[in-house]
Amino acid sequence: MVRNYENLFILDPGLGEKEVKEEIEGITKIIDKYKGKVEATNIWGKRILAYPIKEKKEGFYVLFEMKLPPESIRDIKKELDLKERVLRYFILKKH
Repeated sequence: MVRNYENLFILDPGLGEKEVKEEIEGITKIIDKYKGKVEATNIWGKRILAYPIKEKKEGFYVLFEMKLPPESIRDIKKELDLKERVLRYFILKKH
């Protein structure tokens, strides 16, 4: 069964436009790998963080709306944990 999710992730603010696109494509490939599909990509841009993460005071925010099987979330999280340019991410189930 496939469900609707949102994935908000924060990228390193020092990335250039090309590097941000590469990271978005890489994360999309990870989701595809685990039988998911990114329905929409909303780029929020660079914003000030409420508190420093990995000594960064800003982050580049991107929101994915996606569909994927619930059992694939654990594997996606493992791969996102390994990406150095991803400061933080949140995967939430939509109702």
